[in-house]
Amino acid sequence: MTHSAPARPEVYRIMKRLFAPAESGEVPAVFALLDAARDERILPMIRRSRLDYCCLFLGALAPVLAEAAPYLVDISPRAPFTREILELGWGESWGIFVRAQQVIRPARLGYIWIGAKDSEHSTRDGVRQGLRDLSYVDGRDYVLEERYADSVPERLAGIIAELQQLRVALFLSPGVQVTRELIAHTSTIPIIATTPDLLASGFVSSLTRPGGNVTGMSLTVTE
Repeated sequence: MTHSAPARPEVYRIMKRLFAPAESGEVPAVFALLDAARDERILPMIRRSRLDYCCLFLGALAPVLAEAAPYLVDISPRAPFTREILELGWGESWGIFVRAQQVIRPARLGYIWIGAKDSEHSTRDGVRQGLRDLSYVDGRDYVLEERYADSVPERLAGIIAELQQLRVALFLSPGVQVTRELIAHTSTIPIIATTPDLLASGFVSSLTRPGGNVTGMSLTVTE
């Protein structure tokens, strides 16, 4: 039985249901799982959509196999592709839609330096190398949000507020001045500080049991 494409109001009704918030209020991620073998138009549509997609067959495929493979497409309510597949493929068994209640996004790490960009790099580069050694990939598993005060201490409060709005998972804090400012602005977001002496600065009560939301490394003192 041949089904005609739904009328435009029907398309928008389906889109509204697909992208409706979950009970938690979270906006879901929605994917289209499409079988390119069902219609020769599907693969060209996917390729020109500019959306993220992947083939569910592994490895390099010969063109004839690529044209008959299944594809997972990360769709958006604003993308013309989403409306197009509904108008052309609804009722034609092109595939299914999948809603994911939670999307794993890269953790945001806030890095603040009192000086100019690249005038301090040991903390920043050391963290990147450590994460790389643990197989964490920049951009995939984490994003390092770098901010610089350019030797203007009055800028620190605004920088911290900006990073808090981005919901960073933690702060990387080289230096006493940045660490002190961070402590004044948050008691919940972890602060990893590198300072000459965490104890003498009063940032921690003990190196082995720091307490609070500050931990890190004293560069000149051992306990």
